Amino acid sequence: MTPNTYNTASEPVFSGEHRSTVRASAARWKNGAAPSVLPLPQPVSDVPKVSLHGISLSYETTNGNRLLAIDNIDLKVRAGEFLCIVGPSGCGKSTLLHLIAGLDKPTSGHVLVDDKVVEGTGTDRILIFQELGLFPWLKVGENVEFGMKMKSLSKTEREEKIRYYLRLVHLSQFKDSYTHQLSGGMRQRVALARALATEPDVLLMDEPFAALDAQTRDLLHDELE
Repeated sequence: MTPNTYNTASEPVFSGEHRSTVRASAARWKNGAAPSVLPLPQPVSDVPKVSLHGISLSYETTNGNRLLAIDNIDLKVRAGEFLCIVGPSGCGKSTLLHLIAGLDKPTSGHVLVDDKVVEGTGTDRILIFQELGLFPWLKVGENVEFGMKMKSLSKTEREEKIRYYLRLVHLSQFKDSYTHQLSGGMRQRVALARALATEPDVLLMDEPFAALDAQTRDLLHDELE
């Protein structure tokens, strides 16, 4: 249970904001003021945003043996939760992100988003790769715009979001530059802006700040949280 929610056996879970509104209206009623109409409380869902059930993945090697990459993983992540997966190189962190993104299918088990089995990729989940995957023939602004075009956003809305997210990652002045003209850390920020601009339900990041300086890394950590 989080600090801004409560639960009892006979009551639904309400947000802290709604309880504050109730208390404020009750105080006005006590002082003789007419009560305002309260917004309908929104129950906090018990369904996790992302859940993994018995996920295993193995690959067939060239000699015909099976290489076990992930073994029987169970995981639940709530909406709005910020989760870091930590482990040594080669332990399966990137593989796990690929499974949630729908790029790979598990050998056994199920990946669910909003209680629906993931069958493939979708615009509700965005993965920032270690390799970034920027399009070198497109300018910085066009790279950021790409995902929004796939979601059929209007040109006006795309331009507004391009300006906002490039400003967020401190690259506004490089909108019309090509990615090969940028440093590694700057290209990392372009990839982050492109992912954020689509405003996905689930943002998956595979070491997205590895090439950034400490100051920019701390700033982007704060913005993401």
